[in-house]
Amino acid sequence: LGRDQLRSKIALVTGGTGGIGLAAAQALAAAGATVHVVGRREPRDAADSDSSGSIVFHRLDLSTLAAARQLESTIARELPPGRKLDVLVQNLACMPNGFERTSEGHERALSTNLLTFWRLGEALHAKMADDGVVVNVVSAGMHLQRLSCDGLRALDTAEADYDGVHAYCVTHRARVLLTKRWAARHPRLRFASVHPGWVETEGIRNAQAMAGFYSLMSRTLRTAAAGADTIAWFVGGPPNVASGSYCWNRAARSIDLPLSGTASTEADVDELVGFLCETCD
Repeated sequence: LGRDQLRSKIALVTGGTGGIGLAAAQALAAAGATVHVVGRREPRDAADSDSSGSIVFHRLDLSTLAAARQLESTIARELPPGRKLDVLVQNLACMPNGFERTSEGHERALSTNLLTFWRLGEALHAKMADDGVVVNVVSAGMHLQRLSCDGLRALDTAEADYDGVHAYCVTHRARVLLTKRWAARHPRLRFASVHPGWVETEGIRNAQAMAGFYSLMSRTLRTAAAGADTIAWFVGGPPNVASGSYCWNRAARSIDLPLSGTASTEADVDELVGFLCETCD
C-alpha cells in the first residue's frame, strides 16, 4: 500500500489490538485510512508517527453474538452521514486451552471464530461502499479438516474430549468457504481469505496445544508486519486475483491440498449457511 492510497477511506479491523491485526491496522492507517480497531484491550503505540491516517479503538470482547450486535450499532453511529465502510478485516480468532462456554452457551472457539464472524459479515457487508474490500484472516490448519456441520455442532458438547486444534482448524475451514460464498453473493465487493503464514504472536505462544510447534519453529516465525503483508497487498488491489480467493504470500492458492479429501460441494456450504442462520438467529 502506498502512502495516501487509502486517504479518506474507512476501515474496520477485528482482533486488531496486537499481532497480525494491529500490524494490518497500522498498514491501513499508514496508507491514509481511518481505521476502527476492535479488541479487549487498548493497543500500545497504535499508529506510527508518520501515518497519514488514524486508528480509533473500541474495547469489546467479540466472543458472543450480543457483542457482534453491539459492534454493528457502534459502527453505524461512528460512520459519518452518508458514508460506508471501505475495508473490513476480520482477523479475530482464538484457540482455547480447554473447553470454555460463553455466556450464550456456545463453545468459545465456535462462537468467536465462526458465529460472530458470520454475524458481523452478514451485517457489515451491506454497510460497505461499492468496490469495498473484505479480508478474512484464516489459518493453514484449515487444510487438515473437511467441512462438517455435524462436527461444528458437536463443538458445543465436546467438553469431555475437547481438542482446541480441531476446533480452530474446522472453524477456519468454514471461514474460507464462507468467503467464497460471500464473494459470489456480493459481486460489488472484493473478498479474500488470507493465510498470514506462521507468525510470532501472543496467541501461538499461549496455546498449550501448539507448545511443541512453537518450541520447534520459534526461530523461524514471521513478524506481525510480515504476517500482515498479504492483507495489505490484497487491500491494495492486486491484478488477476479473483474475488473469493484463498491467498498466501501474495498469491492465490488452492483451498484443498492434493489427495486431501477435504473438498466441499455447494450443498455442503448451503448446509453450513443454514446451520449459521439457525444458530445465530
